Amino acid sequence: MNNIFAENAVHPIVEKFGAMSAKEPIKTIEEIDQALKDPKLPLLPRLDIMVIKSDTFNRLGYLEQYLENSRQGFELAQAHKKQDYASRFKLDEAEALSQLNKWEQSKVVFKEALVTIETLDNRFLEAQAKSKFGLASYYNEEHEAALKLLLDAYEIYQEEAPGFLATTLANIALVYDATGEHETAIDYFFKSLSYIDEKEQEQNASITYYNIGYVSIKVKKYDQAEEYLKKSLTIAEKFNIVQGVAFAKSQLGLLEYERQHYETAEVYLKESLSLAQNIKNQRLINATMSDLLKNQIKQGKTEEVDVLINQLMARLSDKEDKDKLVVLRHAADHYSDQGRFQEAIDYYNKVINVFEELIKSNRIKEMKKLQNEFNDKLQQQELEILKQRNELQQLNLEKQESQKTIFILAALILTTLLMSALIFWRREKISHQKYAELALTDELTGVPNRRQIFSIAERELNGFFRENGKLMFCLLDLDFFKRINDSYGHDVGDRVLIEFAVAIRCAIREHDSLGRIGGEEWLLILNQVDVDDLDVVFDRIRSQCAKIDVDGLDEVITVSMGVTLAHSDDESIEVALKRADEALYDAKHQGRNRYAIKLRHG
Repeated sequence: MNNIFAENAVHPIVEKFGAMSAKEPIKTIEEIDQALKDPKLPLLPRLDIMVIKSDTFNRLGYLEQYLENSRQGFELAQAHKKQDYASRFKLDEAEALSQLNKWEQSKVVFKEALVTIETLDNRFLEAQAKSKFGLASYYNEEHEAALKLLLDAYEIYQEEAPGFLATTLANIALVYDATGEHETAIDYFFKSLSYIDEKEQEQNASITYYNIGYVSIKVKKYDQAEEYLKKSLTIAEKFNIVQGVAFAKSQLGLLEYERQHYETAEVYLKESLSLAQNIKNQRLINATMSDLLKNQIKQGKTEEVDVLINQLMARLSDKEDKDKLVVLRHAADHYSDQGRFQEAIDYYNKVINVFEELIKSNRIKEMKKLQNEFNDKLQQQELEILKQRNELQQLNLEKQESQKTIFILAALILTTLLMSALIFWRREKISHQKYAELALTDELTGVPNRRQIFSIAERELNGFFRENGKLMFCLLDLDFFKRINDSYGHDVGDRVLIEFAVAIRCAIREHDSLGRIGGEEWLLILNQVDVDDLDVVFDRIRSQCAKIDVDGLDEVITVSMGVTLAHSDDESIEVALKRADEALYDAKHQGRNRYAIKLRHG
């Protein structure tokens, strides 16, 4: 460890623990505790080894101990007016709070520390502050602020401490990854690695290995991901860095999930979850449980899925964020696939409620921003008014003329406020429409999802009752889709679903409706079509499906269709769709790649 703050030469005990912490972190903490009991230990070495202790707790993922030691260090430094040390411990406290999911509290502490540090003329400490604050901002999805802080830190480190450039480049890469620039992120991680002596700085290398593996999964470079994640895991296990082991196993679990090796994924994810719970890393617990939920859904472990959903909902009950949204959507889709439709509907409604809460939250932020803008404009206008008054007084203008000028300026202020409010209202309306559309659209194919197509079907059925026209419901099922998924992989399967949606929309009329109700099943609603015209309709569908061309797939796509007509005695859409489902069964039983029609039950 560098003795960053001490004015005198490095104390031997500081050198000892600095060297030990990288190789024997647990033993280092135990021996530091013993050393701190020595009343004869001078103040500066005492503070230095408390810094080492904080760093070690952080690497091990012992977050509550990290927080406690940081606060103790701050009190000691503050009592002896050592502001450099006090600020460093404040930064550690803020970082610990962030990792314990107390971001708002953490942000306040970071800002207080930065204000103090900027008065100390300590450029290295300023870089550390901005680096830590930037990384915490990244973890809490404030990416613009994160990138600015990290770039500021990078500039300072270039002049003051080039040895810290590797870590800073890696953190900048994380921000690029979060904003969707994954290839750029990987480039920055490899640049970061070029600053590290991989044999002498194994722990630093381990973090970068992990990040390369983590982002490589996103760009489907699975072999590269496995190579670097396993290198990271090996080092974390070697030095008993529990948090590093937990994170590496979490990503290896996700990697095996993407490879469709669900049993192997389950082993990694459960091991990671156990470690995350031991060190109380709430962010990792939530992420790993969410990945485990996806994995167990794929394996059809219904009872375990139900337990995970309940546990995650309890953990996220006081949140209205995208993590909760992901869990709700997994739950809704799972219950829908299980045929537990009432539970699925309940969870789809919860998805929309979270969307509305997110919109409301964004609206509050926008209102605060507008209020600040209005205050600035009002202050500017008030200054203009004062300026005008002075000029009018100096020129001895009439009082009436002065009042007229003030009235005009007030009118300008009112106009500005009204225009800003109008802009805000329009932006909010567009935002609300955007989220409403997302909640009603199938994420993969862009057609209406189950909730939306059923709503359309209900509306069409009500119109049929009023007008007594012609209405036809068709259930479509891709033939042998499971075989395509199993043989060619889910990437090809997803591409088939996307192209299938395009093909059907090309085959039907503009006023007909298509929606995906789950997996490879679809609902098609046809207006004013006679039974005699079904051959023509299905021939167009079959012809468009035959044209589907997906790279890596050498099979012709075919579809089976079950058809029914709406009847005046249909009590609900479910009654009609049951007939269509029976017809679909007949079409499959008769050899697939055809349609069958069911006019009445029985």
